[in-house]
Amino acid sequence: MKRFLLAVACLSVAAGASAEPQFLSKQYTRCTTCHYSPTGGGLLTAYGRSLSNQELSTFSAATASREHEALFGILGKRLGALQVGATFRPAHLDVTFPGGSVKRNFIMNGDVMVGYRKNGWTAYGEFGRQGRAAGPDWNTYEHWVSYQSQKGFGIRAGRFLAPYGVNLADHTTFTRRSLGFDVNDQVYGVELSKSSDKNLFQISAGPGRADSLLDGNGTARVTVTGRAQFDLG
Repeated sequence: MKRFLLAVACLSVAAGASAEPQFLSKQYTRCTTCHYSPTGGGLLTAYGRSLSNQELSTFSAATASREHEALFGILGKRLGALQVGATFRPAHLDVTFPGGSVKRNFIMNGDVMVGYRKNGWTAYGEFGRQGRAAGPDWNTYEHWVSYQSQKGFGIRAGRFLAPYGVNLADHTTFTRRSLGFDVNDQVYGVELSKSSDKNLFQISAGPGRADSLLDGNGTARVTVTGRAQFDLG
């Protein structure tokens, strides 16, 4: 059997990304250092884009490009506190086997993300293509409002990815499968957090997984998740 996977295009304009393990090893221990979301993933902050420009870019170090700015710097600072990002990642799958072959074109990622942050308040929304066994689903699958005080206390409400583990960059990794969650399975709920230089505590609770509630299929259950982090360095 011969399998061949070709990503035919990859476009990222002020885009979102998930956690990169090398940043964790460099003491970037808070998701909000680089992401709008307290649980990581999605739209990058201005600092997150600047860091990825230095650490992950193939060309910027040599060309001093402005690829980390919105639309490669075309808009400058016209958007102010509003940040907009997009990712689009189509692919082509070609599988050959004795007696036949299968070819398929599909979209791995297609998302538009919007974030607004001011005076401790953050409003966030993400619209895109969410893969499902019954077919793709285009909707706003993450949207929430949060507030972070100067003393480190935070609250978030809406639809979001529950605080569990690391939101890995590989969107095909099912780090939550044993709990019945896939990588893009959000919940509706409220999240409370307390962050300091050495510790991070997060807990969320809500009526269940977002898709189960919206479908009304009778499988929704109360969901409670949490995360505790202690920095020993």
